[in-house]
Amino acid sequence: MQKRGSIHFFTDNDVANQVGDTLRDLGHEVTRLRDVMLDDSPDEIVASACRDRRLVLVTHNVKDFRRIVRDQLNASKAVVGALHRIELKCDQAAAQRRIAEEIGHIELDWARYENAPECELRVTIENSAVRLARDWVRKP
Repeated sequence: MQKRGSIHFFTDNDVANQVGDTLRDLGHEVTRLRDVMLDDSPDEIVASACRDRRLVLVTHNVKDFRRIVRDQLNASKAVVGALHRIELKCDQAAAQRRIAEEIGHIELDWARYENAPECELRVTIENSAVRLARDWVRKP
């Protein structure tokens, strides 16, 4: 059961277990790809699952998921739901520390926009920077 104020994260296969453990220790719910899907599940399936269940995807695979979002928006006349994601552009060894350092910003932005269906939260975490973006998947 997800408690109020917590975020349900979905860690991609390229994300270390320690990152998910840290998120769970900070009071959030975590589903790991390796626990619910085949390791070689196509990224498009992962994206759809996260959209359908309103999970925040955590991944180091930034380029592919940005491409998927762009391609699906361009190819579809229908409304495409938001793919909320934490893009880890930091070193894998630093990911656990960096997500713990930035979780306050993530929680604050999530609280503001989790119920805005036209808005997609995208957080990019680098070794020494963080970028929070709200992409409009449909006109507000």
